[in-house]
Amino acid sequence: MAVGLALGWLAAQLIARVDDRLISSTLTTLLAYGAYLPADTSIPGAAWTIGLADTSAAMLAGMLIFPIVFASGLDPAEGPGLIFVIYKGKRYMA
Repeated sequence: MAVGLALGWLAAQLIARVDDRLISSTLTTLLAYGAYLPADTSIPGAAWTIGLADTSAAMLAGMLIFPIVFASGLDPAEGPGLIFVIYKGKRYMA
């Protein structure tokens, strides 16, 4: 229990010194996740699984979005704002 209290105090000090809200939120989320992680869980294995799932979701999204863009006659170089053009015009339904 003393180790947990010491680590909690250290984490609170670290988060208090971080000036970026995004990094502070990320640290808080990681600490909450790590607190409930079973001791026998492989952290590198979990990292690989999460990375693989994230990459697979991005690849699937690309395979779904680019046919809509090309079928609509839009320029894929328009960037992230392209999604608003597609949804606004409902061109994906055509």
